[in-house]
Amino acid sequence: MKIIDTHTHFYSKSFDNDRSEAINRAFEAGVFKMIVPCCDVDSMLKTNELCNLYPGRLFPAFGLHPEDIADHKKQLDEIFLSPMMQNAVAVGEVGIDLYWKKDNLDIQSEVFDYQIQKSIELNLPLIIHCREAYPQTIDILKPYKGKARGVFHCFCGTEHDAEEIYNLDNFLFGVGGVITFKNSGAETAKIIAECIDIKDIVLETDSPYITPVPHRGKRNESSFITFTAQKLAEIKNLPIETVAEITTQNAEKLFNI
Repeated sequence: MKIIDTHTHFYSKSFDNDRSEAINRAFEAGVFKMIVPCCDVDSMLKTNELCNLYPGRLFPAFGLHPEDIADHKKQLDEIFLSPMMQNAVAVGEVGIDLYWKKDNLDIQSEVFDYQIQKSIELNLPLIIHCREAYPQTIDILKPYKGKARGVFHCFCGTEHDAEEIYNLDNFLFGVGGVITFKNSGAETAKIIAECIDIKDIVLETDSPYITPVPHRGKRNESSFITFTAQKLAEIKNLPIETVAEITTQNAEKLFNI
């Protein structure tokens, strides 16, 4: 069984003591390819260096995260004018986050809109971070319907949000450890079961964050994606091998890997 983890932050400091071991554990678990999105200029360099160590296995995505938009004009120039952009398989992780801060929506929107335009110019998909901001994020994307494409990372929206994302065309749903949570993930699991087709889903971990059950509370890593795949198989009443095959094909097509 082969699986692609479409969102893992293996450059994180939390892996400094066992990064290569954790990556090898992922390979041993059947995670044969991984997308590593950065968040800012500093993590761009770390991401690029790491992916160069695993050609054809780890792939970088470059963008400016909505929580890291201090000095955003300088950072955007450094990211999109960097020669490293030629290695990117996506623009990300980018988007809108109104969980931590709500008073800079105008700047977040400006930065996100700019990066949407760059993704179209570069013919790269978007990896979208959207937290408590589905209406705002979708409204910014609407003028680019049919041009922009990508994935809503860690989808946790409502049934209406899912419908609105479908109406954008060319966007997939990133499914991670949240669906294994008994309480907080139950509604998301229900929406994924009833409203989202398996052909529109890619698997992800967001490691070192959002660790799935039975390892919740510990550091997440890409090898744990099998627990999410198993839960998605139960939700969709499909064999886990089918879930792995379809989500892998979806990821390979979206990111051209």
